[in-house]
Amino acid sequence: MMNSDYYINKFSIIEKIKNNEIKQKIFYDIKVKKLILNSLFLKNYSFSFINNDLQNALLPKPIPNKMYSSSLSITKHPEYNDKYVINIRLVNYCLTINGNSTLDGRIHTGFTLNLFLITDNNFNSIYDKIINPVIENKPYIGIEDIRLFTFKNNIYYIGSCYDNLTKTVKIVSDVLNLKDVSYNENFICPSFKTEFNWEKNWVFFETNSNLYIIYKWNPIYICEIDYNSKKLNLVKEIKTPDLFKDFRGSTNGVKYNNKIWFIIHSQYLLYNKKYYTHRFIVLNEDLTIYGYSDNFKFENYIVEFCIGMEITNDNKFIITYSTLDCTSKLAVFSSEYINSLIKNI
Repeated sequence: MMNSDYYINKFSIIEKIKNNEIKQKIFYDIKVKKLILNSLFLKNYSFSFINNDLQNALLPKPIPNKMYSSSLSITKHPEYNDKYVINIRLVNYCLTINGNSTLDGRIHTGFTLNLFLITDNNFNSIYDKIINPVIENKPYIGIEDIRLFTFKNNIYYIGSCYDNLTKTVKIVSDVLNLKDVSYNENFICPSFKTEFNWEKNWVFFETNSNLYIIYKWNPIYICEIDYNSKKLNLVKEIKTPDLFKDFRGSTNGVKYNNKIWFIIHSQYLLYNKKYYTHRFIVLNEDLTIYGYSDNFKFENYIVEFCIGMEITNDNKFIITYSTLDCTSKLAVFSSEYINSLIKNI
């Protein structure tokens, strides 16, 4: 479990949303853990999001209408140095402490909404919008685990979405229009041969003023998206140690101290349940491997999912993660502490 001596003021938000409007915001001090400097909790959304007659006409399986906030990502606002842009996934299920889902896919449809936020540098919400998905008859509705990334005054998004044509999960990605915020199911497909049938966990990073994707970590596939052809093209392949064979993309890469910092996750089976752990991976700007951390967990839940990381103006690490797919948490760490975790290769 991550730990830190850099513990300062506790800060927490609970926002309850009904009928797409913020009804209540409560600020209070709460002691969470020493690892959390500032913590943002948005959980247990519950509202009716679709007309029952429309749902029954389109979908053979009902959608439970209690929503929980889950994975979230964060990026700097491209126009304002003192603002952040956050996306929070809202889902109609949660996991038990043993990792079991409350959603039975045999009788219910999985459903994802996305909550888009713009906040100030203290993470106070100054704009919010719930983005509804296209309603189709498929087992998973909505774009899942959206990651946001700021590049050359634009915000790009990347996420996973079920494609009814191929009956597989594929990646969608595009530039986000901040004037009329919405996410399009703009499917991107690898142009190269791959062993993956379902596509997930691609992550952005920038180096030498170019926008790249890490497709996988063993070996590292450095790729670029051609948005005209909707293809992911392989640019470079980097050999990695055997340790990297279980690594999967979690966060986009952020620049700090002339290096590119990522968090990856690994999944292990424990009593037939998926158990998540994390590591920092640090690349030099020439894309050689600088180092990595030991495995860690945030709060020792069986399922923790981290898809967001950003650097503050005073060089602190913002990290966003969910626990049991039903919480949304934001933590801020000192760069000295994060640096202390890295072992040079």
